[in-house]
Parts: sequence; C-alpha cells; structure tokens
Amino acid sequence: MPGTYVTDQQVRLYMSKRKHHIQEVAAAMAGMSVRTARRIEHDGRLPSQKSSRAWRTRHDPFAEVWESEVVPLLRHAPRLKAITLLCKLQEAHPGLFPDSMRRTLERRVSQWRALEGPGKEIFFPQQHLPGVQGLSDFTDMRDLRVTVAGAPLDHRLYHFVLAFSHWEYAYVVEGGESFEALSTGLQNALWQAGGCPHEHRTDSLSAAFKNLQTEEDFTARYDALLVHYGMAGTRNNVGVAHENGSVESSHRHLKEAIDQALMLRGHRDFDDRAAYEAFVRDVVMRRNKASATNTAKAPKTAPTPVAKKAKAPQVKKAAAPATKKTVAAAAPLKPIKGSFTKASLTVHLAERAGVEPKAAKALMAALEETVLASVHKKGAKEFTLPGLSKVVAQDVPAKKKRFGKDPFTGEDKWFAAKPASVRLKVRPLKKLKDAAL
Repeated sequence: MPGTYVTDQQVRLYMSKRKHHIQEVAAAMAGMSVRTARRIEHDGRLPSQKSSRAWRTRHDPFAEVWESEVVPLLRHAPRLKAITLLCKLQEAHPGLFPDSMRRTLERRVSQWRALEGPGKEIFFPQQHLPGVQGLSDFTDMRDLRVTVAGAPLDHRLYHFVLAFSHWEYAYVVEGGESFEALSTGLQNALWQAGGCPHEHRTDSLSAAFKNLQTEEDFTARYDALLVHYGMAGTRNNVGVAHENGSVESSHRHLKEAIDQALMLRGHRDFDDRAAYEAFVRDVVMRRNKASATNTAKAPKTAPTPVAKKAKAPQVKKAAAPATKKTVAAAAPLKPIKGSFTKASLTVHLAERAGVEPKAAKALMAALEETVLASVHKKGAKEFTLPGLSKVVAQDVPAKKKRFGKDPFTGEDKWFAAKPASVRLKVRPLKKLKDAAL
C-alpha cells in the first residue's frame, strides 16, 4: 500500500500467521500487500532495524542556481518565501522551473533557514501562580461596527484578566485610554472578583506611567490606586507585547466571541449604550463559566473593600461585595485594604450627590452625626470622632431569597433575603498607628 509504512507489529503478525497460512492469506491478515510480504521474507529485518536513506534518489533541479542566485537573495532578505523565489527564477530562466517544483524549493529553503538562516527569538513558557497576577489593557472595538440608535459607536473595551484562572471583566469605554477609564474598569473588576491579585500588570499606559522619564515611575493617581488596593504595579518591556500574552490573547478571543454573538443576534444595532453594555457583560459571563472549573475548589478570597477609591468615577449602581464569587487560587488572595480619608470622603460624597466639594461639608457633618448615633447604639466605645483618621463606607444592596450552589463548598443551599443597607465605620488615629506597628 503506497504511502503506508509497515510497523514492527505487522511484520511479527505476518511471520506468525505465515507458519499456518499461505503468503496471500497471511499478508491479508497482517494488513499488507503480497508484494510487501514477499519483500519481508527476503529481507528478514524489522522496519525499525533498517537505516534511513540519506542520499538523493533524483537530480536536484535547483543545484545550478542555488548557490549563485537563491542563497544571495535569502541572505539579503531571509523572510523571502519560496513562491517568490520561484517566480524570480521563472523570470530569469524561462521554461526551466515549472510550478510543480514549488514544494521542492520550499523544502530547500526550509533546510537553509534551519542551518544557515538567522536565529529565531526564543519564547519561554510563562508559569502563572494562582492569585499572583492580574493584567489590564484596552482593545479597539471599532472593527465590529456596532451602532447605537443607528449611529456608529466609536469605543474600546477595558479588559481585565486574571493570569491563572483566565477570569475576565470587560468595560465599555468611549474615548481614549484615560486614567478614569482605567480606574473605573479596574475597581469594578476587583469588586466583581471579590479579591485582588498581588500584582497588577499593564503595558506602558500613559494613564499609569510617566513614559517620558528615563526611569520607570508611576503617575501619582495610579500609584495612589495601587496603594489603596494593596497591589504592586508592573509593566511589560516597551514593544514586547507577548510578555502580556494572557490579556493580549484574551483580546482576540473576547472580540471573536462578541462578534459571533452579534452574528447570532442578526444585527449590530442597540437601542442605547446600556443595552450594549448588558450584551457585552452577558458574553463575558458565559466565557467565565469556562474558568469556573478552575475555581470550584478555590478557598474563600479576602473580602472586598468597603468603598472604592475616592475621586474615581462611580458606576450608577452601587457595587456589592462579590462574596459569592471566587477567583482561582491555591492560597487566599492578598486582602484588599482601603478606606477614605476624611477629606477624600468629602469629595466622594460630592461626586455621589452631584454638588461642589464645598457644598458637601454639610453632608459630611450629617455623616458624622449618623456615625456617632450608630456607634453609640452598638456600644462600640473604641470608635471616637476626635482624632479621626479614616472613615470607610459600604453600600449593601438588597438581595432576594434564592436557591443556588455555594461557590466555596459546592453544596446547594438557600440564600436568605437581605434588605438594602449602608454600613459606616470609623477608625481612630491611635488604632491605625497600633495596627501599623
């Protein structure tokens, strides 16, 4: 049978059957032709015992032009393809090199590149540990041709990916790669994940790094954001995108998933931006189900911060602690620690209320009265407003009673209904100093 190699097992089977059957029958039982069986009987060796051929069986059609014409072209431009070289030879030598010689030339070019061509860049596999690294990046979405109310939506996605579990979050951004977009997207991602990695990695975003300086340095706002969430910031080398392969590769897969979902939908127009954001969120949630198998046995992560970083744009709906979602980790993720200073809380309240910071002083005074009342009711005497250092606030939305699977234990259970509430906590200066020591 041409093109099919006979194995040692077939030869042994043939020799065994040949003792009791004629040559034609034994060959059929071993799955080979009679001609092959006849050659095996005359040779007596197993296929693995035969040495491979190292000589040419026919004349090399490119022998006369290889060293004089082909090799100089390859040395000058190593990325030249064999089909380009063949066209060049056909123009220089009409009638000598038909198209049927293309595969022969491809083999010769491949051998030359392996022996004499320029060295290839070596990529070492990246080993990601659970709970260590999260990556952020932006990707342009204009090529998907999404429209809102008939008008083209010029937008991009902020994309966050956990390197180990491939859990991801996407946030629709209109405009450039600003710090506001980075801050809002990153904080929303960490709150949905329910914890944060030890390291946050980006490329050379101008919103995060002072790229004009010779030494690497964070911008003041990005540095404050990292400190707020207890993460170390890193970036890849300039122009070496594959170092952020976890998020760069996810860009393509996520855009393909959104594009495929748009094809199934039948059209690419949405009533408003909120409808498109819900569509993207649904696609991301379906993709995250694939990583759920990696997170099923993960231990409970550290609690989310009770408030987002001040001066960062807030989403319309208050984010709730994602305590019923776990991120893949062999050990608990680094806890997210953060709180408002008294001054920054005033600015935060002004942003939430839509007023100027000066007008928020009255809100701050009302907040202090609320804190005092709640603290005294609970009898927590260690909390005092004199010497106040930090105030942390946590919005807890209402939750309906539902039946589901506990993401940490894997058991089916009823989750009790919870009314909407606001938790306020005051930490005195002395206690903070003791904690730092």
